[in-house]
Amino acid sequence: MRRSIFLLSLLFAWSAAADDARPVSRILFGSCLKQNDPSPIFETMIERRPELLLFLGDNIYADTFDMGEMSAKYEVLAAKPDFEKLRNACPVHATWDDHDYGVNDGGAEYTPRDESQRIFVDFWGDPADSPRRSRPGVYESAIYGEPGKRVQVLMLDTRYFRGPLKKGEKRLGG
Repeated sequence: MRRSIFLLSLLFAWSAAADDARPVSRILFGSCLKQNDPSPIFETMIERRPELLLFLGDNIYADTFDMGEMSAKYEVLAAKPDFEKLRNACPVHATWDDHDYGVNDGGAEYTPRDESQRIFVDFWGDPADSPRRSRPGVYESAIYGEPGKRVQVLMLDTRYFRGPLKKGEKRLGG
């Protein structure tokens, strides 16, 4: 009897592992989340059963040098029940753009950028040993899946190191 239970346990564990090895196929992207506006899109995103979620920036509209105000705006977003459900549905990666970095079209000249980065990684729940906590910029990479069935995520930071725009200059991505 014990041997049968053990063999069944092994079979179940192998089956579960095989299911976990399937490639990531449902990746959702989000951006431009105005924290004070209704966000019915979150419910729709949850219904899609994402396996990976990438927030591409402007996750809040802070546009401030006041880090207390920035934190408060993240708290407004965090208080949305469907946003919390979405964050708990699958792995989440996020980068910032100008409005959650701090100011419209902001770059390296944005003086509270280090504090802004700390608030950002705290909000997104980066672990204590995350490289984003010990180096400048919020860029990161991650790999999901086994060899031959992998998805590599590269999240860029187009704000922290960006030089000033020249008058009239247009750059890809702002």
